[in-house]
Amino acid sequence: MRLTRSFRLALLAAVSLGAVFTARAQTLDDLRKDPSATGAVLTYGMGYANQRYSSLDKINKRNVARL
Repeated sequence: MRLTRSFRLALLAAVSLGAVFTARAQTLDDLRKDPSATGAVLTYGMGYANQRYSSLDKINKRNVARL
């Protein structure tokens, strides 16, 4: 079976893109540290305990009405 050049390039791009997304997946250690990692929310409940508490402080009781 002979593949065209454009098909080979598309296949190579798809495989490369898949490798990029695989490399960016979270590790179990990242998920365990989710409550203390304020740069990104990795789980729905801010960690396995599902506390849903965020330590971020830019929005508080005084300024929430201005959202």
